[in-house]
Amino acid sequence: MSTDGGITWRKHPTPGTREWVTERARRPNYTDSIPRWVEPLAWDARGALYSFWTNLKEIWLARSLDQGSTWATWRLAESPDVAYYPYLVARGSGELAAAWFSSRPEVLQAHVARIDVGEGTDTPRIVESAPFEPESWRRDTRPDAPPIRATAGEYLPILFLRKGGLVVVSPIQNMRENRFGFSLWKLEERRGEGQLKR
Repeated sequence: MSTDGGITWRKHPTPGTREWVTERARRPNYTDSIPRWVEPLAWDARGALYSFWTNLKEIWLARSLDQGSTWATWRLAESPDVAYYPYLVARGSGELAAAWFSSRPEVLQAHVARIDVGEGTDTPRIVESAPFEPESWRRDTRPDAPPIRATAGEYLPILFLRKGGLVVVSPIQNMRENRFGFSLWKLEERRGEGQLKR
């Protein structure tokens, strides 16, 4: 942690524990180990620092109010499938937006959630969208290879919209049909439904 623009640094342990990828897990869909690249951190407007990560089938969040010295940690959810590639943004006072993937053989899904961790909150409120399948496929040019969904990169960028709701961008990658580009997903929380809707 640096509080002087990177001139000096203090090291702190990361919150929680992580399961790291093994060589046997480097397959198109992960079933017994987690792929990891970058663990997301986000600062909100009041200066709280958040860490968001996944373990094999769990979604975790931690908050530090003292620049990483100590952390409050919460298990937000359990996933029936392996969860990985988390992404996190923050704004305001404890307003968070998160995205991640989950998969099992032949199935890959994207997840988006809004998380509220107000001041003095002991338990964050999480509102998740229904999972969706991005239109991205593994880059396999063999004509006999079955199509397998892929993340087409590691993360789903997510932003807050000024007038409410969230927006997520997912890649379109389909070499067989020569289709490339991006999909824009807009999600809103509808009152009384407790879920983000596309």
